[in-house]
Amino acid sequence: MCSTELALNRSKYLAYVTILLLFMGSIRIWKMSSQDDIGIINDYYPARSKNFTTTSSSGMSPGRLVISLTTFASRVNYIYPTLESLIFNQTINADEVFLTITGESSLPEFVSNWTQQGLLTVLHPEKDYGSVEKILRVLIHESQSMPLRFHLAGKTPFLKETTRIIYLDDDVIYPPRLVESLLQASEKYPDSAVAFSGCKLRSNFRQIAHSDVNKNRHPNLYFWLGGFDSHRDRVVDLVQGFTGVLVKLGFFNVSEFVDFATDEKMPSYARKSDDIVISGYLESRNVTKVVTSLQGNWSFEGNSVKLNTIASSTDALSSQGMHQNAMMTTLYMQRRFRIWRNFTFYNVSEFSEEVMKLLNCEAGGKFRCPGVSKAAATKQLDKLLLNATTL
Repeated sequence: MCSTELALNRSKYLAYVTILLLFMGSIRIWKMSSQDDIGIINDYYPARSKNFTTTSSSGMSPGRLVISLTTFASRVNYIYPTLESLIFNQTINADEVFLTITGESSLPEFVSNWTQQGLLTVLHPEKDYGSVEKILRVLIHESQSMPLRFHLAGKTPFLKETTRIIYLDDDVIYPPRLVESLLQASEKYPDSAVAFSGCKLRSNFRQIAHSDVNKNRHPNLYFWLGGFDSHRDRVVDLVQGFTGVLVKLGFFNVSEFVDFATDEKMPSYARKSDDIVISGYLESRNVTKVVTSLQGNWSFEGNSVKLNTIASSTDALSSQGMHQNAMMTTLYMQRRFRIWRNFTFYNVSEFSEEVMKLLNCEAGGKFRCPGVSKAAATKQLDKLLLNATTL
């Protein structure tokens, strides 16, 4: 091919690329302009418009940032406050907010409107694989994108593996600096999953505890809340999604994770324990997990987590039995991925009826004790189960 033909072909190629980038930019501009005026959503919820004057992410590493959460069809009507806190009230906006809805449902008007305005992307899978859906579909979506993205605002190229994904729950009203704080933590620990709640594993744990550091002892797994009862950064074994977790796409072998998460052989208790399943998988990939306090410059609504109470009480996964699910799932993940080898976990399926009654008594809540107090149940369990095991 002569030099003239090469020059013409190169010019055509550059022209096509230029047109493509201009077209993508025009779509971006159209989406942003169309978000400025949403109008009335419905008779109950107020009209909202996107706040594009929030803090920019200048100074942060370039890359795509998305938010991912899932909800049930039966409670999608009640998650307006949660979505509002993530779409309109953050000091730094995500590039895209994904909502995975499991089950058959017609979309409430506020979801439909926000979707049409480009503020929300709804994913509606045919099959529900449990609570891990909060990240599963978005991992698939993001991994199938172009290998190299362009940040149109700054024309900065970056690899899709650097895409940051914040996954969280649908029944919390998130504080305005949630995204900004997680981004700052990720800048500090770029090779770690960062969160505001997490725990260190403990051999032979039996219960789950929060919000009282006096409970950070056997038989409890104690989950620290960064900026509340933890005022320093902590490396942990498990991170908890209800306060938000930031991971990067490159932390996952997506095809491997999808095969694992969609395996019909995964037990039902593991499908209810997404925090342990996701944390365990990250452990198998040698990804460190950090609970950050950000030197105390951020906290949840005066040191408490603000729940979206209507959503949290609608078709909630019962907290009764959570301790059993956690015990069984840690053992399942340990065996499945050969992780956490320095811990020993109980096999709940081998417990006698007597032990199960004492275990549930120790958990409290709606469980009834078989003629003993919780403290007495703990002592009896220690004698029956622990023997010479070091606590």
